[in-house]
Amino acid sequence: LEALIQHGGIYLGSDVVTLRPYDALMDHDVVMGRGGAGNTTSFSTSIILASPGARFLWLWYDGFMEYSSATWQKQSETLLAQLAKSNPHLFFAADPHLLSWPHHGGAADTTDFSGSYAVQISRRHLGHKEFSSFGMTWVFRCKHALASKLQALVPDPLISVVMPCYNQAKFIQESITSVTEQIFPSWEVIVVDDQSPDDCMVVTKRWLSSRGPKNDTSRIRILQTPENRGLAKARNFGIEHARGHWICALDADDTIKKEYFLSAVEAMSQDPMLQIITSSQEFFGESNWQWEIREFSIRVAQNSGPLPVMSLYLRSLWEQVGGYSSALPWGNEDYDFWLKLAELGVRAHILPHKLVQQSMVRDGVEFVDEDRAMLRIRHPHLYTEVE
Repeated sequence: LEALIQHGGIYLGSDVVTLRPYDALMDHDVVMGRGGAGNTTSFSTSIILASPGARFLWLWYDGFMEYSSATWQKQSETLLAQLAKSNPHLFFAADPHLLSWPHHGGAADTTDFSGSYAVQISRRHLGHKEFSSFGMTWVFRCKHALASKLQALVPDPLISVVMPCYNQAKFIQESITSVTEQIFPSWEVIVVDDQSPDDCMVVTKRWLSSRGPKNDTSRIRILQTPENRGLAKARNFGIEHARGHWICALDADDTIKKEYFLSAVEAMSQDPMLQIITSSQEFFGESNWQWEIREFSIRVAQNSGPLPVMSLYLRSLWEQVGGYSSALPWGNEDYDFWLKLAELGVRAHILPHKLVQQSMVRDGVEFVDEDRAMLRIRHPHLYTEVE
């Protein structure tokens, strides 16, 4: 109340979601929602819109001072009803369809929320079987009218899959398909043709056009570098054009399981402070080796690659460390990238599901002594700590 009196603005409870701007309601000095249809004595304090120095808030604040901390909530609600009755000209009582509190009058099942500015989404208040859990995945699974409204609040795309391609056209269809089959729908794919001699761009476009109208390809973009730049620079080129909050650096001959993004987004919903999300990895093709990821630490990184390349990370981290470096002449730009994040003290969340990610075994550069020497030169502080 002190902050609203001094500055004005909007107070929101932690279980309130805004569905559209409050501009049309801001002409009033104070706005609160009624407790239910036809209810003139009960008001919800989960959302308060106020002008600076509003008289009604001063009256409410002064009344607070008379109450003991042990009973302030019950008494403050009683006080609010009394003030509203005696000072109706000092505030605006919004009807439940404007500021929606579904636990009053069973509105969760009967309203489409089309005229609502905000809605309280507490499980206890909604009392509907489909509201057993919340998060970004829930709004796509639940068939309730409120869920469809909340879909617009999920960033789209949330995850950008960046897929450089050089001499991998024969694999890329399978890699892209592993993304298009993801259960969680808010993603995009950016294919980067790094002047591939096997016409990766042409092959990919031809394959996408052959998929027919039933297959939405609008989430897939194909870019081409002006000249061959190598994996690190091609990957950076794709991320520069990415729109997602999260990056998945998926090589053109790797795949991910359809539950990968779903599991990752459920983890994001539980902990909004996550910065890296990964899982254990299995190989197929020439090998069935399974890579169990147990932790992300310098101690582990000393002897093996810290994380699978297609682990998810915030785009802001990529910006913070300057992206992938092309300084390592023998590759392993992803190893160097994870070490740069380790230097920042970033922690990785390891999904409980095993083998969410899959990777083909392919001909490539082995992690040789020269690579280790280069990483030691680039990260002397980290390697000094573990020795």
